[in-house]
Amino acid sequence: MIIRRMFKSNALEIWKIEIPDTESTNYLIISDQKRPGTLADYPWLDEADKKFFQPRENFIKVQFVSNQDLQGLNLSRHDVSGLADDLLAHVAQAHCDWNIDFLRIANPDRYVRALLNKQGIKDDDVSRFKYLSQD
Repeated sequence: MIIRRMFKSNALEIWKIEIPDTESTNYLIISDQKRPGTLADYPWLDEADKKFFQPRENFIKVQFVSNQDLQGLNLSRHDVSGLADDLLAHVAQAHCDWNIDFLRIANPDRYVRALLNKQGIKDDDVSRFKYLSQD
């Protein structure tokens, strides 16, 4: 697995993930929500678990976006979650919650371009990429 950071701002990082010997387009997107987590961030919790939910001070959303399923990439959820955990190691884990969604979509590049457009970066605007951080 080869990872390259494409974008970094105060609240968003986008990493391009290359998987050798696959015809795939893959991104790991880390979005700092800058708010406490809510039950809505954990739709899979059952009623018993919801009773024990105690949000931390900050919530970070991670998405693995690919045009292939994990099996076709020879990856597991654990592999991708471990990568995200490594990239978030600098965050004060005692104060943050995070989780990950796995999205399979036909055109991950279009999805990422839309995220960048929301950040005010157009496809042909390279001026912000001459700095370590794009904000």
